[in-house]
Amino acid sequence: MRFSKTQIALLLALLAGNAIILYSPFDWAWLRYPAAAALTFVLPGWAWLPILGWMQTWRAIERIILVAGLSSLFSALALLIALLLPGPFTETPVLIALNLVSFAGLIFQLFPMVQSRIADSKSNIEWPARTVLLILLVILAVAAVTRLTRLGYAEFHEDELENMRLIVRAYKGEEYAPFLDSKGPIHWLLPAALWYLNGWLNEAIARTPVALTSLLLVPTMFVLGRRLSGGRDAVGLAAAGFVALNGFFVAYARHVEN
Repeated sequence: MRFSKTQIALLLALLAGNAIILYSPFDWAWLRYPAAAALTFVLPGWAWLPILGWMQTWRAIERIILVAGLSSLFSALALLIALLLPGPFTETPVLIALNLVSFAGLIFQLFPMVQSRIADSKSNIEWPARTVLLILLVILAVAAVTRLTRLGYAEFHEDELENMRLIVRAYKGEEYAPFLDSKGPIHWLLPAALWYLNGWLNEAIARTPVALTSLLLVPTMFVLGRRLSGGRDAVGLAAAGFVALNGFFVAYARHVEN
């Protein structure tokens, strides 16, 4: 049984992320926060998508979106299970839950029955034409400016404050906390994971998961528009530009409530 280069890279990323979370000083947010984000939003999807044959897509942009989307889904489910188990919802169960998700995917990749599926998914990756890619990157840059700059623009307010209270109640061991939120717990479980793994929280850190989700909506609309129009890049770019500049999407990207 031999590890592929991708599997070795995934394993090293997991080990490095855990080492940073466990041993780096709390004031090293420039290092701890990216590690926490990788464990939550990148590594679970990266571990499981090869097993799923990358959802039968060879388009690079779609694969990038799938990594973040599946990571968010699996992380949220793992965190919810960890929260519902007896005991406080603290750093230790959060780190264990996120590691189990990624390690489980890595172990399943080693099964002979999925090796052929993984091999089939390693075909040539398709990128958009250079001009289309450049236009999409410009649209993404505009979306990033509107969503990621000055995220700490104000103290928590209204629903944001209530979501922060639910994180604290979960931390104290109130496993019924998810049922106190009529909109579902995902929009505060993911910020809670970043809070615990990073070691401290402010308004910008709490809002980052929702802002990143909103940012990924831009390329998602590009690929959806392109598919629904029969492969017309212009339709996908128009859809991406609309979402990037729409005030409703921008406003909700800067609010801890997904």
